[in-house]
Amino acid sequence: MAAIAASFEVRLEDLAGRRRAPHLVQTRELAATLGVERYGLRVKEIAAALSKSAEAVSRMVSRGTEKRQEDAEFRSRYEDLDRLIWHLFFLLFLPF
Repeated sequence: MAAIAASFEVRLEDLAGRRRAPHLVQTRELAATLGVERYGLRVKEIAAALSKSAEAVSRMVSRGTEKRQEDAEFRSRYEDLDRLIWHLFFLLFLPF
């Protein structure tokens, strides 16, 4: 979650906080949707990382899935975040 927060220039505390600023809501939706759809994370795991209820994260994923299908800008951010996560994974875990 720290990498996601940094990539969207938000503090991790804000990402896991109660504020509902539009950029925070969208970042949470992106993180939750990508985590479930691409990385097979459980809603409960994401909820724990974001200090949210499983029900709230489930709603985030539903909204994120709908936005990914219908909103080109959201879809682009989703794909960019996926690439960032893969790059970080390779940098951290693959020997050179």
